[in-house]
Parts: sequence; structure tokens; C-alpha cells
Amino acid sequence: MWNGQKKLLDAVGQLLRYTAWRDTKAALILFIQGGPSEIIKKADEALRGHITFRSAAPSTEPDLRQDYLLVDTSRDQYRSVRLAFLPVIIPSPSSHNG
Repeated sequence: MWNGQKKLLDAVGQLLRYTAWRDTKAALILFIQGGPSEIIKKADEALRGHITFRSAAPSTEPDLRQDYLLVDTSRDQYRSVRLAFLPVIIPSPSSHNG
């Protein structure tokens, strides 16, 4: 769940710690309530600023998926992980009232 850039970066660190050395792909699913475009932009900025960030692949639909290449130098300078960032928009309860 989106709770700011610091929490997102903490989640990336946790995800990398959970991956085994042989894992080359991972996914980070982010649940968002309210202001999705702004939050997705902030999440992208945070991911690009993460210490393990190396590059981002061009995305034709950044609101649905973005791909990043991370290198976890704390364990192996040659170990890279392709991270799929998947934002999931959760409608606010007020949008269900009719």
C-alpha cells in the first residue's frame, strides 16, 4: 500500500533481501488509493533514486507496468534483478456510493 517514497524504498530493499542469488526477476505490486498518476510518478522517482537502480526500460503504459534493472552490489556486483513495478489502483469507498 502506498505510504510514501521511503516506505516504497524499504519495500524494494526487503524484496531484494528475499530473493535468492539465482533469482533474476521480481515484481513489486503497489496498491494505490487516490491520486494514482501523482503517486505513480513519485514511485518512479523513488525507484530511480534507489541505490541499486541501474536503468529503466521504456514503457508504453507506465500506469500499468514499469520495468527497472537493479544491481544488488551488497551481495554480488554482477547480480542483477529485473523488477516489474505494477501499480494497482483501489477505488476509494466513496466512488462506490451511488
